[in-house]
Amino acid sequence: MKTPILLSVMAVVLVSSATAGGIKLITGANIKDGTIEVADLSKKAQATFKGRSGAPGPTGPIGPQGPSGSEGPAGPRGATGQTGAQGTPGPAGSAGVAGPSGAIGNTGLPGAAGPQGPAGQQGPQGAQGSQGPTGAQGASATSLWAVVQGLQTPVLHGGSGVVSVSNAEAPFGGNFSYDSPMPTTKVTFNRDVSGCAYIATSGAADDAPLHQVQQQQLTGTVFVQPHWQPDYVGSVFQGTYSKDVNSVLVTVRAAAAPNLLGFHLAVFC
Repeated sequence: MKTPILLSVMAVVLVSSATAGGIKLITGANIKDGTIEVADLSKKAQATFKGRSGAPGPTGPIGPQGPSGSEGPAGPRGATGQTGAQGTPGPAGSAGVAGPSGAIGNTGLPGAAGPQGPAGQQGPQGAQGSQGPTGAQGASATSLWAVVQGLQTPVLHGGSGVVSVSNAEAPFGGNFSYDSPMPTTKVTFNRDVSGCAYIATSGAADDAPLHQVQQQQLTGTVFVQPHWQPDYVGSVFQGTYSKDVNSVLVTVRAAAAPNLLGFHLAVFC
């Protein structure tokens, strides 16, 4: 690079000398090394300084990293990209801490009753409780009853709802008397007893002579039925019967002394 610079300097010196009024040759011996700088040359002369490029030198070592610059402003939002393929599910996370209990909800409607379970074993018998107060007297089992003494001449010795007692009419006129094989007594009540049940047993009234009854060894077979009234026109039996709904017939077969024997009758409606 020294030769082009020297030529340029010489040109300047020659020009300067010529301008001063005389030409004087200035050689390199007249110039001290290192005294002429590039800035002493003209722009044009400086432009001519260009040598051939030499071979590149080796890469120098990497210098230390400089400090990070300040963050620049956010750029504009880019367009939304296409949805990527779904990734494989990750492993299940650990259970989180249980949250606080919520408020108790309203009670639901009762469900349908389930089937009855099997009966359990009988428990031990408990201690006997104290006796309760006496209850009110209940109604009588029947309000229709009669105690009749005597089959020859029946007499009512007690009863309820009874209108009369008498010998029953014979089918062909007359009455069933004590000497009949089957003496029958008609008991008439104050209401319809045709749809009721009758219970009778042979016996005697409370004023019957007990020793005579025992001596005679009286027994009686009792038959009870609703009363059917024989139909008459005048004194002529018509061969038919009409039901007397208020009366009951009681037949007692007596062994002996029919007036010592009687019966007890109860009617249940």
